[in-house]
Amino acid sequence: MAAGGTLQVSATIAGATQNASATIQVEPRSPAALAVAFVISRNDPGELPARPTSEHDFGQTGFLLQVNANTIEYITDGPNTGLSFFNAVPVTVEITVSVNTVALAVGSDFWQLQDPFARPPTIGIGACNRSDVTRIIPLVEAHEGTARNSPNSHVKEYMDAFEPEARAFFEPIVAAELAGPLDDLTRISNRATAVSKQRVDNSLANPFRLNCRFKYF
Repeated sequence: MAAGGTLQVSATIAGATQNASATIQVEPRSPAALAVAFVISRNDPGELPARPTSEHDFGQTGFLLQVNANTIEYITDGPNTGLSFFNAVPVTVEITVSVNTVALAVGSDFWQLQDPFARPPTIGIGACNRSDVTRIIPLVEAHEGTARNSPNSHVKEYMDAFEPEARAFFEPIVAAELAGPLDDLTRISNRATAVSKQRVDNSLANPFRLNCRFKYF
């Protein structure tokens, strides 16, 4: 059963017609039961520029939605024959993490732009030097995320926002013809991207926290 309702039966017994009915209640699945497929890959430096103009050019995370048609289950017998529903969220989220390993390398133009040696301490945040260029790579990786549950990362915060909303949206859908899900998935994904940006970039728990200032020009 995909949807509850009242089942009515009419039968002729010994020449007499008898009617009976029964109410069938279908308990909804827990939204958490719907799987959300995702893959995480690395593509360094991706489309990041060899000459960064801000710290935002040190890394990026992209989210691409691939619709999964094999998540539709068709009912072929019983009172709900002809209806269909989703047995999983109809998507594979392809997550691509890029770190600007070209710019953040010894000898790069960006590296050459920095001071050769650390300057004497000053009030406030001082200038970064060349040794800081490569040391921030682990900070960028932690900020973007290297696994589903990398703490305080864009990957984790995106999936934490995307999964429950996508599950809650697709779990109750039962129809004779299921509409293409891409528009709804894109809407949910855009919200999750915005949530990830706010939670990570504006958080004191942001793994990428510089204690110096880089030169960009």
